[in-house]
Amino acid sequence: MKPYSNPKKQNGRVITQPGSGKHRLVDPYETHNSYKFIDFDGTLAKEVEPYNPREAGPPISSTIKLVKQWMKDREKIVIFTSRVCSTAHTITEIRYARKLITAWCRHYLGRSFPITAEKHPKAIMYDNRAHRIETNTGKILAQENEKV
Repeated sequence: MKPYSNPKKQNGRVITQPGSGKHRLVDPYETHNSYKFIDFDGTLAKEVEPYNPREAGPPISSTIKLVKQWMKDREKIVIFTSRVCSTAHTITEIRYARKLITAWCRHYLGRSFPITAEKHPKAIMYDNRAHRIETNTGKILAQENEKV
């Protein structure tokens, strides 16, 4: 396993898996205002209980409709998941997760999307486990099981 290194840039693009050259996110200083980062397990696909890294749950219909609307609106969509986190999973597990999620997206959404476990400066996050915090104040706006 390679030691950690900062993500490399090639042609102004940030590589999300250092050295892979395959999965890239556009440079954060590009003119597009934001990216729609949508969590996979529990937000786009139902969580499988108990967790099984070799399975993806069935789609959540309301979220599928949301993503399809983003696709019509030509939004920049990224799948956000801890399944591809290099500090929690092996390279083999990450490769399998990427293939599984890509196949799932092609089946239910008709195309694949970039997949990452890293935040982006212009990301708008859609996640079932996040707590909303007011910018620059630290004030919690919504906690677990509350709606904004």
